[in-house]
Amino acid sequence: MKRLLFVCLVLSLAAGSASADYLVIMDERSVADPDEPPQEHRIYLGNGVLKFTDGDGGMMIYRAADEVMYAVETSSESYYVMDKESMTAMASQIGAMTEQMKAALEQLPEDQREMAAKYMAESMGSAGAAAAPTVKVEDTGKTERIDGKACKRYDVQVGGEKENEIWVTDFKNVGMNAGDFQVFRDFAGFMGDLMASVPQFGDATGDNAFSSMAEIDGFPVLIREFDGETVETENKLRSVEEVTVDEAEYMPPEGFTEKKMGPGAMEEE
Repeated sequence: MKRLLFVCLVLSLAAGSASADYLVIMDERSVADPDEPPQEHRIYLGNGVLKFTDGDGGMMIYRAADEVMYAVETSSESYYVMDKESMTAMASQIGAMTEQMKAALEQLPEDQREMAAKYMAESMGSAGAAAAPTVKVEDTGKTERIDGKACKRYDVQVGGEKENEIWVTDFKNVGMNAGDFQVFRDFAGFMGDLMASVPQFGDATGDNAFSSMAEIDGFPVLIREFDGETVETENKLRSVEEVTVDEAEYMPPEGFTEKKMGPGAMEEE
């Protein structure tokens, strides 16, 4: 789910007004493990609505007019509602839990506090994290033809370390224009505001990361994810086409049950 969110973030690029529904298909493959089956990501975009799916049954739906995102788990027939109200409530819950656990730590003998504090940090995951490293997007000036499309490369650095290469092409090369991506701009702003409403997540999961990605000018054709100097995964554009999508597809499936947000609720397995 986290990787799917990053792919969505990379697509948050331009401004204008959408005029049709589009289906963008990207294929993810593991470079580190060539025997791992590739995974397909499908991104549907319409006028103020987005839907992202992956091969593992993960699904995210964003509705700009409602200022809400649904994170859907098809395997459990359930979904989470992510809006300012739910995230503010989660921030309060995390804050209360943190204070309770800190108070409990103070009651322990000194030689047990370090071990207990470490366990506390691991059990809470990213919750309670300090400000995260700075995200920087660099236009490298390098160009290359990928699948016949003229592309230029952007590098994404986190805390000074390169984490991604993003090769983009002009929108006209995929039969679109920048205006068709207004909903992605809305999504980037929504996610920046949403994450910033939970201080425990740290700065880089809020406005910093999302506003930095807006510096990318073009449609992503190839996204490489790095671990140090080694390429771990690649997401490559397969196709873009106009489609007709029923409005009901931009809502959680009928019969699915809402789950409440909380610390660790959506951690990647």
